[in-house]
Amino acid sequence: MAEQETLCTIPLRREILKVPHYMRTKKAVRAVRSYLVRHFKASDILIGQELNNHLHEQGNRNPPPRVKVKVYKFKDKWIANTVDAPLMKEEERKKGVAEKIKETITGKKEEKPETPEEKQKEIKEEVLKHPPAPPKVKKAPREATPKQRKAGERTHKAEVFSKTQKPKHEKKK
Repeated sequence: MAEQETLCTIPLRREILKVPHYMRTKKAVRAVRSYLVRHFKASDILIGQELNNHLHEQGNRNPPPRVKVKVYKFKDKWIANTVDAPLMKEEERKKGVAEKIKETITGKKEEKPETPEEKQKEIKEEVLKHPPAPPKVKKAPREATPKQRKAGERTHKAEVFSKTQKPKHEKKK
């Protein structure tokens, strides 16, 4: 598992105050990486998913002022994560391209045993499936009669004034 493991607190406030508000979390991630490169003298340092989520938790503008980090070595790489995050294991890693090609050639896939929750979810999906509704036939549009008009709906009447006659709003009493 982890050969070496170290706990450290990384101060970020001085670094994040040097940049504009909208770049602070990005700068915090870079500051964590540079701190770890400086203290562990290694160029290939991975920042774990939990640590990244912790830095981005309060948005782009408000990273935490300090971070407690657990750093451990796994297969010639240093991995930094939050203190309470689980250690990386070989089983958790993603499949590589070679493994995917091997699966497609052999046609073998690892089947996971179904849990009762997954079975219930499948049953719910089957129950919730409804047959498609029959398509509605649209009728040809026709002009609305006065009875079919909505209440308060008026027809537009153009008011025409002669040159000598003024509109109502311009008349003085």
